[in-house]
Amino acid sequence: MLVGTVASAAPAHTIERVIGSRTDEFVKSYIAEMTGKAMDLDRLVTEPSPLSTAEMIEAFSHPDLGRLGITLMTDCMAPEGSIYYDAVFGAHRGQRAIRGWLLPAMADIDPSTSCRRVRPSPSTTAKAGHRSTNGKWS
Repeated sequence: MLVGTVASAAPAHTIERVIGSRTDEFVKSYIAEMTGKAMDLDRLVTEPSPLSTAEMIEAFSHPDLGRLGITLMTDCMAPEGSIYYDAVFGAHRGQRAIRGWLLPAMADIDPSTSCRRVRPSPSTTAKAGHRSTNGKWS
């Protein structure tokens, strides 16, 4: 089991993340397979990922992946029927279309950059009619 510490957007704040050994082994194998290969916008992965949904999410944020995280994410998308929706640029359908847009769009973003999740305040959600229980979204 791998334990990683990730810096958040908040100063001096870290989030401890535990990554299962199955996910860690998968990521190490993926890195070995993909390291040194050029970006391939025509790559098409037709075999489903051996990982569960939870393991895929763990894998995407694995600290060793770096720039390969986005490539792995596109590899896990179904060749047909998958949709990646960008709030500015709209929907991209199918693995090739998603890869063809997402990899170049993300190529210049520093993979060490982390984002902090932002949620509406409880008073804002109460006004909008949303409920939360014990700080968890329902």
